[in-house]
Formats: sequence, structure tokens, C-alpha cells
Amino acid sequence: MFSVLLLLTSLVFTSALPQVASKTIAWALGNGVDPSQLDPAGYGGIGDLYVGRARIEGSWVPGKAFFRGGQFITAVAFNGAEIEITDAQVLLRGGTRWVIETNTRKIPASAVVVGTDPRTGEDTFACRGYIQEAGRSWLMIGKLINGNIHCSIPHYVETAIYSFEVLVAI
Repeated sequence: MFSVLLLLTSLVFTSALPQVASKTIAWALGNGVDPSQLDPAGYGGIGDLYVGRARIEGSWVPGKAFFRGGQFITAVAFNGAEIEITDAQVLLRGGTRWVIETNTRKIPASAVVVGTDPRTGEDTFACRGYIQEAGRSWLMIGKLINGNIHCSIPHYVETAIYSFEVLVAI
């Protein structure tokens, strides 16, 4: 029984980052999660996308997470590129919703802090917006940094989207 408890606690994390007052926001290792524990947050040519985060230079960076070939991958936008990482976390179902960024260019007070920018140390937030590719619209997940007027989507390169939603706690 004790070893089972250790295994479960090693798979589920709550963020040590300052977050809004929702106790239902939890993260799990992507390769240890059951897809039924997740809410799809977007979609692309590779299927359903989830809110993920990966460590870049010691900081959590939000991005799109997906299953490919039986493996869980998180792709993040960083330094102009899309970086794929397999040792990452995924947001578990519940406690969040998406709100439209309304051109105020202010991050909502209830926005979920997902990580920090490795370059500046600023808080980062999950965002999502549409990418047009080969005549199709894909809803992609990326990162938002306070003061930026765009959502940075990992899509081959770091792609800026100016009409987007922000992940908030409920």
C-alpha cells in the first residue's frame, strides 16, 4: 500500500508557483497520465492538444501537449523555435476555463500562472488561438508573457497570434 502511494504522489504535482486561489489545478507527468484525466484544449493535424509545460533552462514554459506514437510530448515556443520535450507535465481536468483576451492587453486577475520565462523571470500563462495551415484552422496552445500583446504558439517556429484566449481558474 505504501509503495502505491509513493507512485501516485510521484505522478501528480501541484505547482509551487504562486497561483490564483483554486485548489483544483493539478499537473501530472505526461507519460504517466490516463487521457481520461485530461480536457482537450485545442486540436491540430496531430489530434487533440492539451495544456502542457516543459522545463527550459530550469523554468516551466507552457505549450501544447499531445500523444504521438504512444509517447506524450510537450512542444513549447522558445527563442523563435518550437522545442519538443518528452519529460513534461500536463494540466489535469478541472478548475479552469478559457476567456477571450479583449484587447485590454491586461492578463486577467484569475489567469493561471503556468511557469516563468527563462530569459526574464516573468510569470507565463497558457493561451490559445487559431493557426491557418493548408486551408484548415487549428486551435493551438502557447504561452503569454505579461506585457506582450500576443500569444506565442509553438508551430514549427515561435508564431505570434494576436487574437487569443487565456486560461483562468474558476
